[in-house]
Amino acid sequence: MRYYAKNRYEEPKEFLYKIDRFSGIDAATEQETLPLGYASYGYNVRMNGGALTQGYGVGYAMINGRYLPGMLSVGEAIKKLFLYKRFDRATGTRDDRLIVLSDNEKIYQANLTTDTVFQEINATLGTDNLTFLNCEHNGADVLWISDDHGHLILYDGTNAVVESDTPYFSDACVYNGRVFATSGRGNNVLRFSAEGDPTEWSEAEGAGTVTFPDEGGKILRAVQFKETLLVFREYGVWRYVGYPHSSVYTLERIYATERPIKAKSVCVCGDRVIFVTGNGFYAYNGSSVSRVFMGLFPLVDSLDDCAGCCFDNKYYFAFQMKKDEETVGDEAETFRNNAFLAIGTDEKFLSVTRGADVRDFVPVSVGSETALLCVFGGSYHPLDIGMVTDSGKVFSTPLKKKWRSPKTTLEKLSRDKFLRKIYLMANGAMTLTVDADGKSDYLLPSGVKTHCICVGKRANAVGLELTSTADKFAAYGLEMEFDIKRRSFYER
Repeated sequence: MRYYAKNRYEEPKEFLYKIDRFSGIDAATEQETLPLGYASYGYNVRMNGGALTQGYGVGYAMINGRYLPGMLSVGEAIKKLFLYKRFDRATGTRDDRLIVLSDNEKIYQANLTTDTVFQEINATLGTDNLTFLNCEHNGADVLWISDDHGHLILYDGTNAVVESDTPYFSDACVYNGRVFATSGRGNNVLRFSAEGDPTEWSEAEGAGTVTFPDEGGKILRAVQFKETLLVFREYGVWRYVGYPHSSVYTLERIYATERPIKAKSVCVCGDRVIFVTGNGFYAYNGSSVSRVFMGLFPLVDSLDDCAGCCFDNKYYFAFQMKKDEETVGDEAETFRNNAFLAIGTDEKFLSVTRGADVRDFVPVSVGSETALLCVFGGSYHPLDIGMVTDSGKVFSTPLKKKWRSPKTTLEKLSRDKFLRKIYLMANGAMTLTVDADGKSDYLLPSGVKTHCICVGKRANAVGLELTSTADKFAAYGLEMEFDIKRRSFYER
């Protein structure tokens, strides 16, 4: 139904709407209330410093100009990847090793800087559910490996010693000179080793257990944060404070949730610990838990195989992202994850990458050079170690990039609007789609820095979309030129 206003003539006035900076993605807020500088959806784009550019990509792992070995020569798929941080005290040099657990339940190693192939460690446990931990024993850096069947390996870089009849473990960390491990048997029991001995689990020798109240579900992870140990259970987080050379400790629940916490999302990121539940991202700062990155969580379609990691002051998060009508990158029905986020800890940086099945991240460093390695899933590059790159590609294939604004009346509901022109400062070939009284596509060639697009459409509500398949693209600012006047009728 239409209600007509008083019949009076009004000269149209010019109205300029500016997007000075591309601010991020907010898929949670009602579109009508969002400024157009925010995207309601997008992928393979990065927003940093107000500019919109291509997002991160993935490629074959390389460091110091040298490709890292994969498992092609071995012929076994990578199930798990870990960095064994080792200092060779005999030579006074670093001897860091990449550790691979294969789908054939074998453990392999390769020096991070010199080896060209992986070599098997002669200590197979007969299960692919292993926990790896860097710790110190008898003055040496050792790799602590446990399974969920009561076996433990200590590997010093040369020899592997297998211990039998140890407790069943599923996760571990070092805190106050002891290994704290979640029990593979007994959902609410946390075990700790004797002080200074990661192989000793007898209570008579100083080891022990911490039993949690029944509510809270299974213990998932234990991580050291500042002076405390945070224990993540399915439905809550507990703070444990222990004291060296003492059996005295305090235990406090700091967070409870009805949606389960995702174990692999938990990581220490600067002065916060970030984790994910079934209804959002959360962070603990040492005093309280609060929700973070709220505008990004609606992008999530599934958290079944999600994984989080902190690297270079960013929180990386792999997950299954909601799809549009496109098939992007290498996407296939077998993918359990199809995207990952890189979120600046100050929330001023965001990259969204879609088109690869990343299942886990492993940060590494050699001297001053750092890299974030990737493990892929299923039949997707099963023999390869990947890494996050700045290429905007999945290996050698450029990714389609998309940025979509909300559709809004620009807070001028009472005005008729006629969109005359759009001015866009950009680099690289791209397509601008204007959604106003129907959708129109405008092809923008590369080599032009400032584009002037003549639209000429009624636009009482308007939305924009930028897409590109170019290797590189960037958008820096946008202006829309309108003629506006008081609306002659109101629709109901």
